[in-house]
Amino acid sequence: MNSADIRFYLYVFMRRLPLFVIVAGSITGISVFVAKVLPPVYRASSTILVESAQIPTELARSTGSGDTLARFQKLQQELQTRESLLALANRHGIYPAEARPSPSAIADDMRSRISLEPVFFGGNQEALGFSVSFEAEDPVLAAEVANDLSATILARDVASRSSRANDTLKFFEGDVNKL
Repeated sequence: MNSADIRFYLYVFMRRLPLFVIVAGSITGISVFVAKVLPPVYRASSTILVESAQIPTELARSTGSGDTLARFQKLQQELQTRESLLALANRHGIYPAEARPSPSAIADDMRSRISLEPVFFGGNQEALGFSVSFEAEDPVLAAEVANDLSATILARDVASRSSRANDTLKFFEGDVNKL
């Protein structure tokens, strides 16, 4: 490249600089305006690690814990029922009483704000976690609801595991009594 080429490109750049500044300024101005106009949305999330069963399947094959992903899907369906979502919204006062939408609208809105997704750790199918998140305009509300959802999942999982463990214990006690 010689000096004539450099001068030519510099001339073209300087000639189009005002157009570039106008376009860049317009895009920046519109972006700032949209960012100021849109309400802030906060997302709180938590991850729950699911531990694999402690009872070896060789010892009690019929009383095993079942597929972890299937348990997660069952919990997800239970948490996203209309009654469960309405109870969650009422517990945290998400919708004010004076402008309360219909129960169906509340359930649909809550479903759109809640995210429950499986999280796989590496290639190990035994190590599974669940990501639970909730979106709200208030960061404290988002954190409270996400924590409530996590606590509900943990409580239901503990109840399910305890029930299966009691069934296994009764099965073994019955076998011991027979022997």
